[in-house]
Amino acid sequence: LAKDVKYTETGIVKPIGQGLWKAAEALPRYRLNLYDPETGGIGVHAVLKERGLDMLLSLRLKVEAGLITEVEACEIEHPTPS
Repeated sequence: LAKDVKYTETGIVKPIGQGLWKAAEALPRYRLNLYDPETGGIGVHAVLKERGLDMLLSLRLKVEAGLITEVEACEIEHPTPS
């Protein structure tokens, strides 16, 4: 990670390692990785468990000079049946 890496979670700037990184209960049971060799960008779509609920995670990493400079996460919880 770059020393000044910027982390946002659902549009809110947070310290790296906070938010979903503390709340996720296990490694993804499904994950799709996307790579853009031209820009060095990396994207991940994954299904995680958080507080016992399935959650869809979309993650974007910006890589410059071999270091991650930006991490953007967007999480969507599975709707609870009514």
